[in-house]
Parts: sequence; C-alpha cells; structure tokens
Amino acid sequence: MNIVKKDLNTSQAVGIGATVTLWTYRVPTKAQIRLTDFGNYVDTVAAWGDIHWYMKINGIGKYPYNDILDQIGHSARPRAIEPIIIHGGDEIIITVFNDTAGIVQCGIALRYEEIEV
Repeated sequence: MNIVKKDLNTSQAVGIGATVTLWTYRVPTKAQIRLTDFGNYVDTVAAWGDIHWYMKINGIGKYPYNDILDQIGHSARPRAIEPIIIHGGDEIIITVFNDTAGIVQCGIALRYEEIEV
C-alpha cells in the first residue's frame, strides 16, 4: 500500500451572484483519498457569512460540508476535520457561491492522502 500526502491551495475571484468551482478531482480507480484538513479563505471578513461553500461527491452534497456559510480554518492553516474517504472512480467537487454585494477572493486549502489499494 502506497500513501502519498498532498496539499492543495487554490483561490479565485468570485463575482456577485456567481458560482465558481475551486476544485474537481476524480479519484483514480485503484486508489482512494482521505481528506483530513479543510480551510477556506475569503478576503472580506464581512462577507464570510454570505459566501456558501459546497462539497459534493458524485454530485451529492457531503454533510456537513454541503452548505458552509462561514469561515472554516484559513487557507494558510486548514483545520483538521473528521476524515472523509472518497473511493476510486468517485469525483469530488468543491464550489463557492457569492451572495455578497461585491466581488470577493475565495480560496481553499486542503490536505489529503491518496492511498493506492
């Protein structure tokens, strides 16, 4: 069994009323990933409660990460979460919806392990 630890940091400007996909990943068939840490970043503190984060696996919301309304960790320091296992062939998508009155910079930081099975 081979385990590779990975970090992902990505950000993007999100316009008013826009939905942006920050990460899409299809797990290789003979592997699985274990998502262990999650952090998000919104550059406008007042906008944190108006930004909606969505994590979906195979198009289905992953509770409790299927509609996050506030800051979780920070992009430079993601917070440890209950590990989420995503199996080979499955797809994870993380999107953000901007419900504020302005353009905001949104980003995520993830830590995960890819495990060959």
